[in-house]
Formats: sequence, structure tokens, C-alpha cells
Amino acid sequence: MTALEEARRRRMPAPIAPLQGTLALSLHEPVAPPDPADRNCAHDVARIDPLRRKRFDQWAGRFLQSAVDVVAGQRSATQLVRWMQEEVYEDLVRRAQLVRGSVTSLPGRAATIAGPTVRPSITSLHTSFVAATTCEAAAVVRYGARHRAIAARFELIEGRMQCTALEWA
Repeated sequence: MTALEEARRRRMPAPIAPLQGTLALSLHEPVAPPDPADRNCAHDVARIDPLRRKRFDQWAGRFLQSAVDVVAGQRSATQLVRWMQEEVYEDLVRRAQLVRGSVTSLPGRAATIAGPTVRPSITSLHTSFVAATTCEAAAVVRYGARHRAIAARFELIEGRMQCTALEWA
């Protein structure tokens, strides 16, 4: 047997590196998706008590539905004033006025919007606590056959959650 054949016989197979490529994917540790029943999963930066999270999710859903109702002209913006910072409240009122301005009316007839009037409704809501006193929420809103998105940031100010940012898409 030659030296080359002897070296080939003794050679051990090289182990595969656990991390390869620029994305650093681990090839040896299987990662299961998060359990949907676990509301304290990876999207939260801060750990939150499950009961507190459930209450906040319900409150955030009602708040965002109310904000959508204000813009649709089905609710007064003053109902949300204590839960919003001044700049956010003013933007909500301005948005509601713009939508109201798009409504057409003829003398002696009720105001109508082109097409059938449909009450917008929130179809899904996702929240994430970025700190123990700060949460961000995103919702999908259905307007008839169309869907839009709304995002909000809530912070604990003076003992109650207040909306500090509200974005519409």
C-alpha cells in the first residue's frame, strides 16, 4: 500500500459546520414554530402577564374599532379624546373631516357615498409589547370588499394607556 492510499484510508470525514453561509442557518437544531396558544411568544420584547395581555388585546381592539368608526362618520371623535395624545386626536379629527368631505349630498336627499355604505370592521389584530408600559398594535380593517391596515402605539401615561401614534394605510 502506498503512502497516498494509507492517508486516504486514515482520513476521517470532515464534519459539516453547524452554521453555513451568510445567513448563519443552523442545520443541526430543528426549530419548531411558536405555539399559537402561547400569547407570550417571540413577538413580545417584554414579558407580560397573560391576563394583562388578554385585557389589553380586548381594549386595543375596541379602541381601534372606535377609531375606524370615527373616520367612517359613525362615532364622535370626542369619545376617544381621553385615550389619545393631542396630536393624534387632531389627526383623527382631520381624517374624519376629509372622509366627510368626500360624501355627496343633494338638496332634500340624505348624504350618500358612491356605492353601498358598509360599516368597516376589524378582521384581525396583532399586538406586541415593546416594554412593560408600551405596546404596538396592527389591525386589518375590512371596508366591504377592500381591506386596509391601521397601526397604533400605546404608552402608559398618567396611569392609563394612551394612543401616541396612529397610522393608516
